[in-house]
Amino acid sequence: MEAPKKHIVCAGTSGFIGTALLKELTNHGWSTTNLTRSQPRAENEVRWNPDSYELDPQVLASADAVICLNGAPLVKWPWTSSYKQELVDSRLKSVKTIADSINSLPKESRPQTFISGSAVGYYGSRGNEILTEDSTPANDFLGGLCQVWEKQAETAKVDRVIRLRTGLVLEDGGGMLAAMKPLFKLFAGGRLGDGRQWMPTISLRDHVAAIRFLLESEDLRGPFNLTGPQPVTNDEFTAALADHFDRPVGPTVPEFGIRMVLGDMAVVALSSQYVVPQRLLDAGFEFRDYTITDQIESGNA
Repeated sequence: MEAPKKHIVCAGTSGFIGTALLKELTNHGWSTTNLTRSQPRAENEVRWNPDSYELDPQVLASADAVICLNGAPLVKWPWTSSYKQELVDSRLKSVKTIADSINSLPKESRPQTFISGSAVGYYGSRGNEILTEDSTPANDFLGGLCQVWEKQAETAKVDRVIRLRTGLVLEDGGGMLAAMKPLFKLFAGGRLGDGRQWMPTISLRDHVAAIRFLLESEDLRGPFNLTGPQPVTNDEFTAALADHFDRPVGPTVPEFGIRMVLGDMAVVALSSQYVVPQRLLDAGFEFRDYTITDQIESGNA
């Protein structure tokens, strides 16, 4: 007799990462209900409005898990005061809406697991310091945002809350690499600053496989770094992209120019974060893509 499918309610899964995650889950026996802000166009879509904290709790009733990856994009210029507030609100309102809806259900009807997005911005820029899930948070805008984001997730009264501290997710043809391709094709893809800052990258397929691994490992909870096991410097990252796009490395973009143009958003380009996925490794998760070249080419494998 075939085992019944597990069911997950998903929010914020319409983009590059979310689309791949839904495919990963459905390919491995999960059924999904997808929360959408717009008019539902499929049988498994349900409308919600986190801006006004509107979500029917019955949508979550008896689901095995809920995942929330909502959040306005960090890589959007400029970071005005109003956009910084949007970065905060888009995350906290979504998580609060789901947590409050879960908590309004009878205990026996609540999902067992709540997975919430977070980011390696939790740690700030730390030079060559090795950063694990036990490392202290940063006392800056992104560090503060990630801390309140994770604290809001922990208000959900479920058996376990998992917090995903995601790094730079890579796959040829999508996300960050798709955005950078035109620069390299125009011979303008150069290192940022001195190029020595560490970048915690992970392939898209390892990222979504890790989320499924966490979902299906019923004793795991708390924060997990969703990064590859081998961080690279910006210099190494730039060289790998130049090789991938068959172009020479372009001119260096000086740090003062980055700060002058990007303002507060420069932290995204210049932070040095030697983040390692210690808890994933300890739990036995097996990465497919260890090197930056493997990660970039993973979509073609």
